[in-house]
Amino acid sequence: KDQQVILCLQNELAAERARTASLAAQIKTSADSLRLAMQMGQALISRERRDRFRVVLTQMVICRVSGGADWKAREVEARQYTLGENVREAATAYVKQVREWWREKQGDVLGELCENLRMHDGSTKHVDKSTVLYLSSEFKRICADKSAYLGDSWPLAIFCLRLYTQQDVDIDRTLLFPDVPGFPTDDDEQSPEGRDKVYAQYRSDPEKPRNPMMFQVANLATRRRWEKFMGSDVKSEDVRQAEDGLRKFIKWQCLISAVRQHLDEPITTYRGLCRLPSAMVQDLATMRRGSLLFWPAMTSTALDRSVAQEYANQPAPEGTGNVLFVISGVSEGIALRGVSQYPREGEFLLPLFSLLEVRDVLGTENPELRCKFVGSLMTEDFRQECLLDMQHSQQALTTLALESKANEPDPVTEFERQLHQLQREAKVEALRKAELETKLAQLEAVRAGGTGVMRCCTLQ
Repeated sequence: KDQQVILCLQNELAAERARTASLAAQIKTSADSLRLAMQMGQALISRERRDRFRVVLTQMVICRVSGGADWKAREVEARQYTLGENVREAATAYVKQVREWWREKQGDVLGELCENLRMHDGSTKHVDKSTVLYLSSEFKRICADKSAYLGDSWPLAIFCLRLYTQQDVDIDRTLLFPDVPGFPTDDDEQSPEGRDKVYAQYRSDPEKPRNPMMFQVANLATRRRWEKFMGSDVKSEDVRQAEDGLRKFIKWQCLISAVRQHLDEPITTYRGLCRLPSAMVQDLATMRRGSLLFWPAMTSTALDRSVAQEYANQPAPEGTGNVLFVISGVSEGIALRGVSQYPREGEFLLPLFSLLEVRDVLGTENPELRCKFVGSLMTEDFRQECLLDMQHSQQALTTLALESKANEPDPVTEFERQLHQLQREAKVEALRKAELETKLAQLEAVRAGGTGVMRCCTLQ
């Protein structure tokens, strides 16, 4: 009978030890989860949508196909080269006008993005603020270590820069439209022509793409409004499109120019333009030293001469020509390689309202213009207004996260509650284990003393 009692106590003690070990493992897991939750913060979108975003973002990080540089090389530079000595005064007046348009538009850059971008979440809808917050944070995480400039930049600014580097198809893919073609993978699909063949069917659908090439819409609108501002003969339909495009993305493009980086050491960049009208090419070829060029829109250039030269040397259709710009003394702009969807292009972005001075012209058929960068005519107070607008937008995203945390069960608080409950249970089990060990020790002592069955039954 004593042996049976001892065996029962030993089995019970073994079970309690196993339970204590299990509780200890649960406590460790809960503590680790608590630390992880504190690092991640409040999740504002569903796990399923986060998983879909991560798949797309991973594809973007490793993509090697040609991006939008060829589209930018085909951008007609408007009639900005025939202004003679009045270019600076006219350009300064145009900057003031754009600032007025910027002020007239209601809302901030966050509202502009949510109003004009579309996403897929079961159905097509406007992009919501939680999506902008998530993507801004993810792009910041991906790009922050690429340069000190990106590391110091606001997440929303990085998201805006990323959008500038993307084609229409890329934006649709980022915003989770399921029928977007995948990235071209074959070697013969890596060129601009091969890439366009892959996307041709998708783009031919009148209901697709759902999002535009934002850089194309914004840049074309800014140039055409400049032409109209200077009294050029612009078709009424083109003017309406320019007004619509400028209204859509004026906050976005002004923000990008406002966050430009001021370089410690000036650099030289290159821009190849192809398929320009022959009359425009002739105007450029006959420009004199000291002439000024005004580029009203954001301007993509290359840090590698060979990239720009590739576009400037391609065959030009009849009635058109190509031009290569070599721009020295560039002291401000944004190196997009670290944030670009297509880093191999080595894109360097010149801000809105860039002014250049012609230093030399080589050749006449497909001329090379050597220019000096004078600077952007965006005034400092205009720039500060745009930065305040961005900070207001970033604060709105922060407020959204805080309000969501206040209105929904706090995962950190829930983890703490579970942790404390487990700790209390562990203390109870520890006391229970100690009690059992004491009883077992007493029973062993009674048995060793030979006091008989009666005392053993009493102890039991």
